[in-house]
Amino acid sequence: MKRGLCMTCDVTRAEDFDDNHIAGEANVPDITYPMCVPGCHPAFTSGQYDAGVNLSHRDGPHGRPDVLWGMVWGTFETLAVALRRACGSPEFRRRAELEERIAFGFGRVFNVLTPPAERLLRAVPDPFGRDRRNRKYPGRGRVRAVRSREKTRFTRNDRVRLTRLLRTIARTLRYATALFPLPQEGGPWVKKLRRLEETADTIIDRLADLAGTMTVDPWWIIAQHEPFIAGLLRVRTERDFEALLPAGFRFLVVSDALLDFMLDLGSCKDAAAARAIADGLDQRLAEAEAKAARILAEIELGEAS
Repeated sequence: MKRGLCMTCDVTRAEDFDDNHIAGEANVPDITYPMCVPGCHPAFTSGQYDAGVNLSHRDGPHGRPDVLWGMVWGTFETLAVALRRACGSPEFRRRAELEERIAFGFGRVFNVLTPPAERLLRAVPDPFGRDRRNRKYPGRGRVRAVRSREKTRFTRNDRVRLTRLLRTIARTLRYATALFPLPQEGGPWVKKLRRLEETADTIIDRLADLAGTMTVDPWWIIAQHEPFIAGLLRVRTERDFEALLPAGFRFLVVSDALLDFMLDLGSCKDAAAARAIADGLDQRLAEAEAKAARILAEIELGEAS
């Protein structure tokens, strides 16, 4: 047994530890994090294959669609594997499935809005059929029992791996934005992702200080937009996508408010300051929803006139 630290399930002793390429080595070779074998890495790779991520090294440099889909899927599947492997709770398994649904939803919309040569989903993936994966990679179906000490406090390993994951995801998203011709090098979005990457350790420390005391679960906020995510999976035409634009705009505004909340935690010097920011999260989210509604109403009014 080798010693190490898996970034998704917190295992410290395993048969092996590999550097997992979040988008596939053939797509983005320099963004990696450690995963245990045979527990998490084979499960992650089987998910990539089933999602249609191009992992082949035989067809030359990959184009933008393959690289982008590798990063989109890898980001959400990282969270999904962590949720499945870290806890056997049905609620966490449902959260994992939601992460995959978000990825496929955005991939389907991208397919509808781009020419065939630029489409992300080249194959017909099977995001919810687990039988074949579980037979090939038995570790995918297993979950680790959460030790009692982990239920009551944030461990040092938690801080290390969650900081690494947050920094990796922020870097991946920043890399993805570079694939689009955005003005001013991506503008404020790229600046926020860079700040998220730079302050990831402080953000995780502040979240650890708040563990078990927050009145609002940020994931729950995202889950409230599940009808929008389900709508993405049903998109077949541009008209279908246009019908989802109001819900999508609200989803983005609330997500941006959560990102700002994380960045504000990253600027905190101590737990007391973090508590003050956390206490204002309800109001921050309510203001985001009101802002989205106001902008949508102004757009609708402008179109009517």
